[in-house]
Amino acid sequence: MFRIIGLSVCSALVFIGLANWFGLGTEMTWKLMIATCGIIFICLLLFVGAHFVQNTVKITDKAIVVIDFSDTLTVYKFKAIDHCEIGNMLVGNKTYSVLVAELKNGDREIIGVAPPISKDILRLTLEQRGVNVVTRSDTLSERSLSGE
Repeated sequence: MFRIIGLSVCSALVFIGLANWFGLGTEMTWKLMIATCGIIFICLLLFVGAHFVQNTVKITDKAIVVIDFSDTLTVYKFKAIDHCEIGNMLVGNKTYSVLVAELKNGDREIIGVAPPISKDILRLTLEQRGVNVVTRSDTLSERSLSGE
């Protein structure tokens, strides 16, 4: 996000310099500045919005249902899940709790687990619904998941 803002500002400065070099006047400079401010505003709005919108995951009697900020639900039926793994994942320099659902078709779905949720209760809940749950002691990373 901040790279886009930085790129927008740098591009605007280059184009403002070119506009002044070719004598296009202050009107072009103002238009470029307004467009750059608009891009920065949209980026910051998306950045702030992404932090306040949370996904919700519900475990029903028959499926894991992921509700995100779109209108469609993502449903992982228990009969389509081969097994689940509960562990930690390194994202950047922070470690987060995750639930990895290994589907019978070979796909792996990673679902973040909120800190207040107990891993033991999550494991027990899934096992009561007939899902084989493995607790991983290692820390997953994106590179390790792509190799598995």
